[in-house]
Amino acid sequence: MKITPIALALLAASSANAASPAKPTAQTIYLGGDIVTVNDAAPTAQALAIRDGRILALGSERDILTLRDGETRVVDLQGKTLIPGFIDAHGHVFNTGIQALSANLLAPPDGAVNSIAALQQSLRNWVAKPQNKAHGIILGFGYDDSQLKEGRHPTRQELDAVSQDLPVLIIHQSGHLATLNSKALALAGFGPDSKDPEG
Repeated sequence: MKITPIALALLAASSANAASPAKPTAQTIYLGGDIVTVNDAAPTAQALAIRDGRILALGSERDILTLRDGETRVVDLQGKTLIPGFIDAHGHVFNTGIQALSANLLAPPDGAVNSIAALQQSLRNWVAKPQNKAHGIILGFGYDDSQLKEGRHPTRQELDAVSQDLPVLIIHQSGHLATLNSKALALAGFGPDSKDPEG
């Protein structure tokens, strides 16, 4: 049988295709903790492999470790949880932190603030604690004007009655409004000569 140059080229091409591609290797492997996949069919995994900033594979620790080479960085999570990164366009995680660190201005049953006098007292009680006073600001979160006996927002003068020396900032339960005392307004650059903004 005579082998022509075209036949030789076809034979070479088919041999190249038949060879298995090089097994990809991971640049980083995470293991030793809870790996959350956000996939209902397999909500967790033992290990995760990353290459070029993308997930290469996830699965059992044994299977994922086969993707390592001498350059792979292996990260032991030491029992911590790994979750996917999220771009959260409207999150309230910040509010949870603020709420945990500030005076509780929520109405019953979650708090005790049902009047402006109760709101003022809650702020006074909060700042009386040395660890809170050290921050140099009186911060409250969760008041709701519709649940206050007065049916309105507190005024700066009513917050001045809590403190004229420290700035007072209280955040509405919605997270979209705040009321400040005179000191806080002055620090923000607002005073008697400030003009109302358009709108």
